[in-house]
Amino acid sequence: MKKIAIVINNLMMGGIQKALINLLNEIEDFYDIDLILFSHQGDLIEKVPPKINILDENKYLKYLGVEQSKASIYGNKFYYFRFLLMILNRIFGSKSIRKRLINKARVKGNYDVAISFTQNFGYKVLSSGCNEFVLNNINSNMKISFIHGDFDRLDCNNKYDNHLYSKFDKIACVSESTREIFLKTNSLLREKTFTVKNCTNYNEIINLANEEDIKIDNGFVNIITVARISQEKGLVRAFYIIKRLISENYRIKWYIIGDGPQKGIINNLIIESHLSENIILVGNQLNPYKYMRKMSLFLLPSVHEAAPMVFNECKALNLPILTTNTSSAMELVENEKIGWVCDNDDLSIYKNLKRIIDKGLHLGLVEFYDVNNTLELEQFKNLIGD
Repeated sequence: MKKIAIVINNLMMGGIQKALINLLNEIEDFYDIDLILFSHQGDLIEKVPPKINILDENKYLKYLGVEQSKASIYGNKFYYFRFLLMILNRIFGSKSIRKRLINKARVKGNYDVAISFTQNFGYKVLSSGCNEFVLNNINSNMKISFIHGDFDRLDCNNKYDNHLYSKFDKIACVSESTREIFLKTNSLLREKTFTVKNCTNYNEIINLANEEDIKIDNGFVNIITVARISQEKGLVRAFYIIKRLISENYRIKWYIIGDGPQKGIINNLIIESHLSENIILVGNQLNPYKYMRKMSLFLLPSVHEAAPMVFNECKALNLPILTTNTSSAMELVENEKIGWVCDNDDLSIYKNLKRIIDKGLHLGLVEFYDVNNTLELEQFKNLIGD
């Protein structure tokens, strides 16, 4: 049985973290796995399968494992010292502060494979460094890095981080579209760059969806978005589109599940427009599926996106999707016939949302009842090798 080390910054609620938990559930019986978390904080740590060995938390890596906004979970002293490190890192870059912290946390023993499960977020971002940690601090026969984002738009598309990728034995991208975008700027790495799609825990999604009956007014077209409330997700522009449709007498309720830096902006817009009955900020939910099960449509108005987990989650619940044309949207939504892809601008979102409501939500879509991770598991096993 191969011995594998998997490294990630934390298991707080997020798409990459959920993807890892789903993968671990699929592979725990096939490999001897050590999980290395920079920070042991996060709701999803309780979801780690029992056969996975979580290594002890390292006092230096903790500074890389949380964003500054979450740093107070370790106390005020940690928060202010991390703030100082963050400022120094922005001045001097990751070759200084981040590198010093990583070098104080070497892993003992040898592995067949070491995996960095998340990409960096720019060489001046402190809460990162999984790539460097795997390359420099773990002894293994093979080293692999995963890419979950649209590389054209990631801050790690720079000379320093691209040099790091050249040192890995293999690079795994979570969709074919994500792979092709990465190779635009790293064409020399084509032979060692592979597609390994994210696993989805379909049974858990269906079970959680039926866990509690949420009361929804079916006299409305009920739309839901589950996403981090941040600029790249396009929720502010979606607000104005929903507001326009409501002013045109469309009976819409829009539920937003998530949190993020633009939550206050959205909340103020709701209050100023007197739309609290129509646009509901639900907040973070460990179980968003109980809401998704009752909805008419999933809306993802992102400015840019890679291969979001939520597409397969909607598939599990037969929830139609309207998404903007981001890097993997055609591959994962339109080609799968689980929704519609529109141009990435405000007018196209408005026209397509209006058309879908007018003409019927399920027209031409496929219903999925037998869904599994056979392909995804095969891709991962091929990546690791015999």
